[in-house]
Amino acid sequence: MSPEITIFIAKAATDKRVWIAVIATVCALLFCLASCSAFSISSLVAFSTYPSEPDDLLAVEAAYSELETQHIESLKNSEQTKPGYDEYQYITDAAGHDAHVLASYLSVVVGKYNIQSVSNILPSLVARQYTASYTEQEEIRERVVGYEPDSEDPSKLIPVIEEYTARILVTTITNNWLNFIRGDIPEDAQEQYDIYFYFKGNYPDLFGDSLTIPDYSTGEFIWPLPGYTTISSPFGSKRFINGKWDVHRGIDIPAPEGTPIYAAATGIVSTKAHWSYGTCVKISHTESMVTIYGHMVARAPGITDGVVVTKGQLIGYVGSTGNSTGYHLHFEVDINGINTDPALFIENFPT
Repeated sequence: MSPEITIFIAKAATDKRVWIAVIATVCALLFCLASCSAFSISSLVAFSTYPSEPDDLLAVEAAYSELETQHIESLKNSEQTKPGYDEYQYITDAAGHDAHVLASYLSVVVGKYNIQSVSNILPSLVARQYTASYTEQEEIRERVVGYEPDSEDPSKLIPVIEEYTARILVTTITNNWLNFIRGDIPEDAQEQYDIYFYFKGNYPDLFGDSLTIPDYSTGEFIWPLPGYTTISSPFGSKRFINGKWDVHRGIDIPAPEGTPIYAAATGIVSTKAHWSYGTCVKISHTESMVTIYGHMVARAPGITDGVVVTKGQLIGYVGSTGNSTGYHLHFEVDINGINTDPALFIENFPT
């Protein structure tokens, strides 16, 4: 076992949440490998370690990053593809992706890989990660159309100004941060992807800071369920639900039916979500950050799509709708489409 892997497993053993996930993963492996006569921690490490060599992982990551840069520049070509406008403007999301999302995906769909074996896959992923949309705008402007003698001094020429309607094309380049990638994996292989991603292939430091998360200060969010601080299912824990193992994408906070739920921070409401969340509220706090409040018995009056809510505003009531086994609030934080531990953003997070 490599020193890097040994250190990571040792660290995992000191983290309660990670250790719960380790135990759950062992159970999953025992379930899947019931025909095996022997099982050891080395089997667990092998099952959660990227099959590729570190140098190949780094080479593919560098190649993908270069393709990102090239593709973004190729989308900034509206002058050629959509001629006839007076002005062209570009709004571009920050470039980037989580290197472990990419490595976990390739490890599942390809196995042991190098730059040659994935060269035909990377361009199509980049093309789906960055997309361009176009908006036409009009603006009243002034322009010089000629010169004429100054009425006060005919020996001088002054410009003739006229108003005109300028046509502007705004190209918005959006980065979805590879949030579609897990859905591309066959359902029976998604658990393996989750294990690779959760353990970062047992190379947590290989890519350095694999994802730049916006700087949200401690205490940015308030606790959404005042008076109820028990966490029945922590972030990242593995659970056996509907006949398969699932990594918990948020935290579960038990409370009686009808308990008021409050917005953790100011943002814009959406009520559209996967059926499993039941009656829920999603709040977009920035372009990249969303909180989700699931399994409500009902939303508060006036909480509808497009409404702006403020931190601490009543948004709904605890229930057990959707894929739920009891009254609780499912609270989730997503950054750039990636599930993130809510403990990072709430001061005095319950332990």
